[in-house]
Amino acid sequence: MPSQSETIIRGLLASADIEVNGSNPWDIQIHDDRFYRRVLSEIELGLGESYMDGWWDCQAIDQFVDRALRARLERKIQGNWKKESTWLPPLETLTSIPPLQGQAVQFPAIGDPLLCRQSQCRYT
Repeated sequence: MPSQSETIIRGLLASADIEVNGSNPWDIQIHDDRFYRRVLSEIELGLGESYMDGWWDCQAIDQFVDRALRARLERKIQGNWKKESTWLPPLETLTSIPPLQGQAVQFPAIGDPLLCRQSQCRYT
């Protein structure tokens, strides 16, 4: 069973049409499961540092970055999860996020991509 960090990151990437260990040139290939928690705790720096550490790679990194930027993934994780990265709440508690622009963001069931109903989701 994937970790909560992995489920969140996979969902975010799926919203940008990026599949973990997928076959497209822009799909990210994960070599170390610590990647997921590191990206949640350090956002862009964690993504870059984990790449430098060999925790992931991508055949067409330019296409990966283009898709991630167009989907504004960096804005979908707000704040710093360093404290929370040592303990994430159960996934059931992440099914409804506090209101954003007057609406709650709802997530589908576990196993489905974490697709937001709005362009800017916050995981706080």
